[in-house]
Amino acid sequence: MENKLSSRPPTPKSVEEFIAAADKKPTQEKVKELTWLREGVRPDLKRCISLFLYEPYIMKLKFISENSSYSQQAFARKSLEKAIDDKIEQLLP
Repeated sequence: MENKLSSRPPTPKSVEEFIAAADKKPTQEKVKELTWLREGVRPDLKRCISLFLYEPYIMKLKFISENSSYSQQAFARKSLEKAIDDKIEQLLP
């Protein structure tokens, strides 16, 4: 098996190639590999990720939690889940 690692970085793509690749939607084959649809994935299991936010957004999040019924975690989770679902909808064919 040939090692594909190289000491030289890959040749940069042209602007047109870069834009074309960014606009590509996943193929049907790729859609079949959607990990969140696999058997055994638990919708009731919450997992933790580290998320860095700039200080003004941390302060805004704290303000929201102090002036609404949301905790910082609940507001961030609800907002991020919606953004993720919206982006997935855009990306899928």
